[in-house]
Amino acid sequence: MDEATDPATTTPKTTPEASTPQDITVPLNAAGTQGTAIVLPRETAPGVSYIITLKDGSRFTAQLSDTQELKAGTSNLFRISLNPQNVTITATITDWTEMPETDLNTSSVEITTAADATTDFPAGSHITLWPGESTGDGIPFTLNANGQWDTETPLYWEQYPAATTTFHALYTPETTPAGNRAPDVMAATAPTERFAPVSLAFSHLMAQLNIVLKAGKGMTQTEVETASVVLPQAIATYTLEGITLTPGTDRKDITLTGSAADRHTLLVPQTIDAGTPLLALTIGRKSYSLNATDRNGLFESGKSYTINVTVNQTEINATVSINPWQEGTNSEGDAGMEI
Repeated sequence: MDEATDPATTTPKTTPEASTPQDITVPLNAAGTQGTAIVLPRETAPGVSYIITLKDGSRFTAQLSDTQELKAGTSNLFRISLNPQNVTITATITDWTEMPETDLNTSSVEITTAADATTDFPAGSHITLWPGESTGDGIPFTLNANGQWDTETPLYWEQYPAATTTFHALYTPETTPAGNRAPDVMAATAPTERFAPVSLAFSHLMAQLNIVLKAGKGMTQTEVETASVVLPQAIATYTLEGITLTPGTDRKDITLTGSAADRHTLLVPQTIDAGTPLLALTIGRKSYSLNATDRNGLFESGKSYTINVTVNQTEINATVSINPWQEGTNSEGDAGMEI
């Protein structure tokens, strides 16, 4: 046997293909590098493996060749090299789940669906991985140009002897969006059988808000598309413990980005109280507001909400739909121009 680190026992194991299968413990020398055992003769057949257990609990398995015969009166020498097996990782991003539309008033407005989310990470992306509980600093991984996740602290399955290990992972973008908009923080949980690749399907931890602007009575589409759109005094901070996101308490105006008729933002999951401003638009010197109700101010993690806004010269009308992520609820409400 080749030299290994502190092996405690070596166990050749005969599986049920043999006539009288038994586990045989091979005693090792003081250095833990060589052992001797007397066994019954064995004809060529599959079904025997050597299980090497180190003092730290790591386990290695070596299969005896199906053509290896153990003849009576012979001495057989087997050299076993211990080679740890890396934990390999793949990662994808789960698209938003489409939600049913929700009317806020009687205006006839087309309902749109948000564009599909990105399903690939760019090279150079970073994630943090936790085997088991998502506590502590975790293990950083970086996506290389070949599409593989690398780390300076390799993981070996010999460290995780259980049949299944649950891996947790967190992705945080490198840059913070302007206008108090939230970054697209994502998390994944992957129960993984031993020696299988760790396949991480990331889900969005923030909520997504999309605005579609349309011209109503007394307005042109060109005028409407000059609007600035703000989510006033919304929760804009959060904390992360492992993969758990907790909304903070600091409130700020969130300026939506985009161009022409389409605006959007990610925001921390939260509930905007009924009767308080849900949306504020400024077109030239005129301001318009849309108040939340007890049914439309809920923004949940992993859900995408679309508000289709029709701006009239004296007021705005709106309908809301909840797009890709998960199923939401219906709500109604009105919006008017601020005098």
